[in-house]
Amino acid sequence: MTTVGGSGEYRYFLPRILQLAIEDPTWLGLEPPLLAWRIRKSGWSNFSREKREAVSRLFAHALATGVSAHPFGDTSYLSWWSGAAALDWPVERGYEIIRGIHGHNVALQLATSIVDEYPTLLKKGRLKAQFADEYEGDAALNAMTRFLLSDETEARIIEASSSASDYEVSMILEPALTYIELIRST
Repeated sequence: MTTVGGSGEYRYFLPRILQLAIEDPTWLGLEPPLLAWRIRKSGWSNFSREKREAVSRLFAHALATGVSAHPFGDTSYLSWWSGAAALDWPVERGYEIIRGIHGHNVALQLATSIVDEYPTLLKKGRLKAQFADEYEGDAALNAMTRFLLSDETEARIIEASSSASDYEVSMILEPALTYIELIRST
C-alpha cells in the first residue's frame, strides 16, 4: 500500500488519512481517486457495512462541500466524485447531490470544470481522469461528462449569469456556454 506497511496498516490509518484529505489536501497521495484505489486494494469488499457507509458519506460530503464552494477556493468536487465512483458508488448519486445544492457557486463550479477541461473534452470527448486513468473507470468519466455538458447544467449556468459578477460572467460562465455549444457541434 505504501513504502512502509500493508493493507492492514493502511486500514488502521485510513481515518487519519481521510481527515487529512479533507482538511489539508496539499499532501501527496491524498487525491480522492488514488485514495479510492488504495482503499480498494486494502480490502474494501471486506470492510464492514458501517465502515463502507462511513467512507461513502465522507466522499459525498467532500463532493457537496466542493461543489458548493466558490471555484477560486476549491475545485475538488470532480476529484471526490471520481473517487467515489471508483469505490463503486453510482455516478447518479453525484447528480443527486449536485441537483440538491442551490446557489450560483454550483453553476460556477460546473462552468469552471467545463472551461478547465475544454481541451480534453474536445480531444477525448470526455473528462480526463482526475488522477490517473488506471484509477478511474471510463464509464464513470463518460457519465460525469454527459452530466457536465447536459441541458440541465447549461440552464444552471445561464441562470447564474444574472447574479454573477461581471468577471465571473466574462471569464467563467460565458466561455463555458460557448464551449458547451462547440463540443455539441463536433
